[in-house]
Order: sequence, then C-alpha cells, then structure tokens
Amino acid sequence: MENKFPKSLIVGIWIVGIGLVLNGVQPFIGTPANAQYGVQKLAICDVNGKRCADVWEYYDGGRYTGLRTGE
Repeated sequence: MENKFPKSLIVGIWIVGIGLVLNGVQPFIGTPANAQYGVQKLAICDVNGKRCADVWEYYDGGRYTGLRTGE
C-alpha cells in the first residue's frame, strides 16, 4: 500500500522529529549552568534601597518558607 503525501509534509515531519530528538538529548550533551564563584545572593528592595524583602519561615505541621515584602 502506497501513501500519497506531499514531499513538503514528509520533510516537515522529519524536521520536527529531528528537533524533538535533539531537544531530548540536549541535557546529555549541554554544559550545566553553574554559579561562577560559589553562592550568589540577591536583595529585593524598594527604589531607595531602604525597605527590602525578608525570608521567613514558620512551622505548622510542615515547614513553609517565603518572602515577606510588607511593612
């Protein structure tokens, strides 16, 4: 049995298939993203740099961590 598909459709399917395969093997051939000099720190502050967000955590049967940005 012979399928009669346009050649452009077959080429398109091949391109999509090759792209999916390359996307799947990329974690194995790519270089990992690491910090250049150890741990990097970041502060989230207002425009003047006077009020910054705090990291907070509480325990209520489980451990929760978040950012506090209010007054």
